[in-house]
Amino acid sequence: MRLTWRDGAATAVVAAAGGLYLWHLSDPGMALVGSARWAAAGVFALGVVACAAGTDSLTEGSRYASVMSAGGGLAGVLTVFTLVTGSGVTLAGLIAVVGLLWLVTTARHLLGVHVRAPATTETPELSRRPG
Repeated sequence: MRLTWRDGAATAVVAAAGGLYLWHLSDPGMALVGSARWAAAGVFALGVVACAAGTDSLTEGSRYASVMSAGGGLAGVLTVFTLVTGSGVTLAGLIAVVGLLWLVTTARHLLGVHVRAPATTETPELSRRPG
């Protein structure tokens, strides 16, 4: 299966998150990105944008949706922990989770694995007004 423009957009946004993290590491004294708290907020925001750009429709209850939701939840917990503590270790964990979520989604699209809702042959009944 081919990748779409959405995959390219998600890749660019995740690359920007990685760049923000590297910028944080290279100049920790710089305002905003030098703080692990600000970097975590930026990485999380870019991760949410990448998620929106790279997602496709999911069937409720699918294993893939559950795993990706758990990954997003973990990213949220790491973000909150980093915002509270300013820990560089949890910031590294956050960037790793965002990168892993992107990798799984992109691999899924490349392999053509999609979850589809079961097809139904029933047609919805039209409501009729009496008279």
